[in-house]
Amino acid sequence: EYTHTKELESLHKKLKDQIEHNQLLLTENKEFIADMVHQIRTPLSVIMTNTSLIEMKSESEVSSYITQINSAINMLSNSYEDLSYIISNDTIDYKATDIDLSYFLHERIDFFEVIAQANEKSISTQIQNGINVTINDTELERLIDNNLSNALKHSIDKSDIEVILEKSISGIVLKFHSKGNKIRNVSKLFDKNYTESNGAKRSLGLGLNMVKNICEKNHIQYSVTSKEGSNTFTYIFKV
Repeated sequence: EYTHTKELESLHKKLKDQIEHNQLLLTENKEFIADMVHQIRTPLSVIMTNTSLIEMKSESEVSSYITQINSAINMLSNSYEDLSYIISNDTIDYKATDIDLSYFLHERIDFFEVIAQANEKSISTQIQNGINVTINDTELERLIDNNLSNALKHSIDKSDIEVILEKSISGIVLKFHSKGNKIRNVSKLFDKNYTESNGAKRSLGLGLNMVKNICEKNHIQYSVTSKEGSNTFTYIFKV
């Protein structure tokens, strides 16, 4: 009878733990879906508004509206790729390959140029050529894109985002530097669902947590330095 009672207690504890785990997953998914809907709604509104304005303008006046639409399309694409990776990373084996990081970085910056232009910001680079790393291309894209997206989203108006890639004694160093408000809690920035609002703007809490998981999987050191007016995200790849 004692053994039977112990088994029941053990089963009850397992059931309770599983229920709590499922409730946590449900809460996280609700928060994630709410933030993702917000992320998608904003560029969709931009597309619809600017499409309507184009219909009322002459051909010579449509350039700025086209820029806004292209920016919104790229933002949607970026949100979709984040969502796709988050959903699939537990089931797909993202195998590492040798990648020309210098070239890859230029490609991703080109993708974000239209978003920067639409927001009256710019991206400058100091990228050393011929630097290769071993990582999966999808995971590298998510790491770079989340940093560029956050830098553009949270930097001050009409500012410049600086991207630096160089070899050093410590390894291959990739930095994203932007001008903006001081981050209130650097230690929690990579935690799941942690967000810091900047005025009316919201950030997707799972974005940097995704970056953290990618870094830890690929043995990439990651850090943030923040002071009033300046934020720098640094990633060090092993040589």
